[in-house]
Amino acid sequence: SSDLFAGAVVLIVLALGGVAYAVRLPSVTISTVTVDGVKRGDADRIKEEVNSVLDGTYMLVVPKRLTYAVPQGSLTASLIQTFPEVAGVTVDRVGQQTLNVHILEREPAALWCVGGGSCYVMDAYGFIFDTAQGTTGLRVYHGRVDSPIGSTYLDGGFHDFDTLVNRLEGATNRRINDVTVDPNDDVFARFVEGGEVRFVRTTDTEALIQTLSSIVASSAFQTKKGLEYIELRFANKAVAKFKE
Repeated sequence: SSDLFAGAVVLIVLALGGVAYAVRLPSVTISTVTVDGVKRGDADRIKEEVNSVLDGTYMLVVPKRLTYAVPQGSLTASLIQTFPEVAGVTVDRVGQQTLNVHILEREPAALWCVGGGSCYVMDAYGFIFDTAQGTTGLRVYHGRVDSPIGSTYLDGGFHDFDTLVNRLEGATNRRINDVTVDPNDDVFARFVEGGEVRFVRTTDTEALIQTLSSIVASSAFQTKKGLEYIELRFANKAVAKFKE
């Protein structure tokens, strides 16, 4: 019986050795990685990260470079975690030995800036993913975070807030240049044309827009020049202040 056991062990070892050899044959392993879709990021660094993941193994036997066992989920998770500008990843085999990695990058929607002037790019959901790199023409939001890249402005509430700011522009027929939200959720939205509108971020949106529209439609607002501010933070005290 001991001989049979020893023989079985030998057969298992030989089988495993055969499998280990077969799954490492050049004809069935990924030898080339290509990356496309990169505009803001670094394609070479992304390729290095992909190769780093592929250099691993399953159970110390099967290489992750095996054409039929590429870990797409692990690749996607690793790239999104390592590169903040990456929003999505598509992995496709080209033949038996080439892997193409298509990168979907985050699109700039607004700038997030600190008091000292350093600015970063946010996507439409407030995720801060890159330095501004000369990006212009985007609305600016101010905040206080020591290391903003990888964080989310307004804890996920940015998309709805930015939509509200767009509606404020429509209601006033003025363009908002930059916005500050203080720790009490008081908002100061400054117009390109001068002046600002002040309101509380948690205020009911429809009520806010209705009140603002009423002020803008008033004859006093239509005839006076030099707007300083529209104050909407206090109940029953909506007012527009102009320079004397």
